[in-house]
Amino acid sequence: MNPLSPIIANQGNRRWDCLCLGCCAFDVIARVEEFPHHDRKEFTDTLACDAGGPAATASTAIARLGGRCAFFGAVGEDIFGEYIQEAFARDGVEPHLKEIPQGSSLISMVWVDGTGRRTIISSKSTLGSLSAKDIPHKMLADARALHLDGHQMEASLGTAEQARELGLALSLDAGSLRPGMEELLRRCHVVVASARFCRELLAGADARAVKELLSMGPTVAGVTLGDAGCIVGSEEGLFQLPAYPAKVMDSTGAGDAFHGAFLYALIKGDDIPTSARLASAVAALSTRELGGRAGLPTLEEAEGFIAEKEDLPIKRL
Repeated sequence: MNPLSPIIANQGNRRWDCLCLGCCAFDVIARVEEFPHHDRKEFTDTLACDAGGPAATASTAIARLGGRCAFFGAVGEDIFGEYIQEAFARDGVEPHLKEIPQGSSLISMVWVDGTGRRTIISSKSTLGSLSAKDIPHKMLADARALHLDGHQMEASLGTAEQARELGLALSLDAGSLRPGMEELLRRCHVVVASARFCRELLAGADARAVKELLSMGPTVAGVTLGDAGCIVGSEEGLFQLPAYPAKVMDSTGAGDAFHGAFLYALIKGDDIPTSARLASAVAALSTRELGGRAGLPTLEEAEGFIAEKEDLPIKRL
């Protein structure tokens, strides 16, 4: 059973599968054998540039799977903003980026060690805040879902309110606990949180935490646990899935890819376990290349990956 069926059934024919609102960034990724220590120089022969950001990467994951997606965010009037804009267009996402003349695009420096784990240093945002007015009402009314990452909080809260009135399914990537997140969480139908978020808000990252998230208002909730998999579910029951084994080049953006694929499968009508299986496959495949987007699979690739692996054991809790 798909808990979003009552929402999806009343939407009719809408142009956009999903609108995404939040953070977009320019990433510089370097793979090193070990993270640099004080007063040491490390060399890399594996260096890449990519566009990133939680909701931004989720939008690309949806587009790669075949979804019709648009992204709303802010950039500076600089070469990094131009790169971000071009990356969206190249990946099939329609970008709606507000250029801030005195602002600088968000830049992240990502160090990836030999195991694929990463450390990220990001510049502080000077882009200011978007408002709900920056998201055209006409586009919102022609979309099936709205995905948020907790950035651009003023715009997110206002747009979420409008989206609920227009019958969209609302999804939240609860990665970090920041001001406004609890209020935003209560307005969303699908909330998948990081283990860190759950520990900060709920003092745990387990099935009990998912039940607490559900008690706060969402129809579907979950927690991602990295290479330990995920726990997802609804009031009808919870499911635990291990992560697909993968040869990890870079884990940057794997969680973002999970969010995009999970939401896309749900709005296409799949049940929670099937949606989580696809999301797990997309997340695993996203780690095969350096950067958060280069390894994102098509739907055909993801389904082929699932077929090649042994059935991912799904445990009902």
